[in-house]
Amino acid sequence: MAGTGLRMDTRAMKDLEDESFDFVFDKGTLDTLLCSCSSEASALKAIAEAHRVLAAGGTYVNFSYGEPGERIKHFSRPDFIWVAEHSVVGTYHLYKMTKPGRE
Repeated sequence: MAGTGLRMDTRAMKDLEDESFDFVFDKGTLDTLLCSCSSEASALKAIAEAHRVLAAGGTYVNFSYGEPGERIKHFSRPDFIWVAEHSVVGTYHLYKMTKPGRE
């Protein structure tokens, strides 16, 4: 049975409202974008969209093969209001970004 859902470009999720998700998960999408044409610009757009749709107090988790020296710079930009953390899970790198909650 086919599931229902939305299909859209992760770099331009115009149908989704700001701060509409408490949790965003990515396993492999960012890695793929970083291997494509215009990789840096594509990665920035995708992460910016994840940041935009993530609610205050929400968490964005990215599973990646990318080493911290190559990935954390994308998550730690000054225009992203979240705390970025890194840990290792088997052969993957887990990047966890948490937006501060509302006060």
